[in-house]
Amino acid sequence: MILKKLNRKGRFLVWVATVCLMFLAISLSILGIFSLTVSPDTDDGTILYKHGTGSRKDQTYEVARALYCPDGVYYINFASMAEACGFSTSGDENEIRYIIEVGNGDYDTVTFYYGSREATVNGTHLMLSAPVKKSGSMLLVPAEFVSLCMRGVTVETTASKITLLYDIGKISLKPDLDPMPPIKP
Repeated sequence: MILKKLNRKGRFLVWVATVCLMFLAISLSILGIFSLTVSPDTDDGTILYKHGTGSRKDQTYEVARALYCPDGVYYINFASMAEACGFSTSGDENEIRYIIEVGNGDYDTVTFYYGSREATVNGTHLMLSAPVKKSGSMLLVPAEFVSLCMRGVTVETTASKITLLYDIGKISLKPDLDPMPPIKP
């Protein structure tokens, strides 16, 4: 009823003000959601961890930030990915080796040494950014290992989420890695 009393210019100004307020409210809502999504949690918080093939059956769960992202280094649970992708496993209390058939009777292997930054991929020695950790049945490997050494697997990390996706038919270890000399104890 008040709008009918306003002239055409007044109604236009009310409409512009309403549109601006709605835009401001939507922008602030989006900014609030965005800041909640990308703001880092405290060290004792959690991270959303997702791994799988990109289907609805992927596993998604919250993991302890202190375990999966200590000191700003993101870790993935290599053991669960390797199991899902068909790697064979062997090892002892000092090291663990993962083996996968890549076709034509050829195999790729990676060996991790517990508590060490060193890894061996198809006979090539590498130095990771952080040590490999074992926690129960989990083998925690720095996420960078996947980007540097694997085909058919991708890792995306943000301040609040780790996503590990794999294409089971295309997984292999890269043969053209820059070697480093083995660490002498």
